[in-house]
Amino acid sequence: MATTQVADLDLSVTEIARKLDRTGFLCLKDVVSPAWLAEARASVDASLAEYGETDFCIVNPGREAGTPAHRFITDPDVRATMSGLVTARWPRAFVEDEEIETVLRVLAGPERAATSYAFHYDATVITMLVPLYIPAAGPGRSGELVVFANKRPFRRSAVMNIVDKIAAQNPLYRKYAVRKLGRAPAKYSVVLEPGNVYLFWGYRTYHGNGPCATDTVRATLLLHLGDPHHGSPTINAAKSLKLFLAPSSERTEATVERL
Repeated sequence: MATTQVADLDLSVTEIARKLDRTGFLCLKDVVSPAWLAEARASVDASLAEYGETDFCIVNPGREAGTPAHRFITDPDVRATMSGLVTARWPRAFVEDEEIETVLRVLAGPERAATSYAFHYDATVITMLVPLYIPAAGPGRSGELVVFANKRPFRRSAVMNIVDKIAAQNPLYRKYAVRKLGRAPAKYSVVLEPGNVYLFWGYRTYHGNGPCATDTVRATLLLHLGDPHHGSPTINAAKSLKLFLAPSSERTEATVERL
């Protein structure tokens, strides 16, 4: 392999797609290069020094050449896996040379509850989550990923997509999801480990993160690819009217756009 951000993946795209269809979620263990992880953490540390101990997300850090995020999304295995999964399951969402959207999300502020349980559906077919820093504060306090996998199909209708989001991305339904999680935490929560990557059908899967203990840092790099409704006037109008409650994965209040 020409780059060293991830190890060669043992599973084919077909095998990954089938596992995601069955379980909705897949962990690829120990595939991230330790050298890349160290550089990505240094990048997080630099951002914390710049923005302070608060919750923030940097949108599209992968657009900046030479950064850890850029090297990760241009790794041939990462690109081939994500584009292959989009083509395998919802080919109408595949656009040649489409950019992999990235979000660096950091939770480090004192108001820990503010960024918990903001469950949502992503706007894209496939989501890859790369943990960088994960708290080790025990169950329910370590920012576990909460996944209700494959709760809806890929929608042909942009209107139905909006209806799904309005129905699910509101305080009442989110409270229901928290109660469901409380009855079976082991079934729905995933303890994230740096060095691994996690894949799920972001568009189909209702997800968010659990609480983090105070005085801890949780940092993740999120990759998104394959918009089932790209170019839709309905979706564009909905975005302008702010009908989507959480259009990007693990959204936070403070956002910095990296061009």
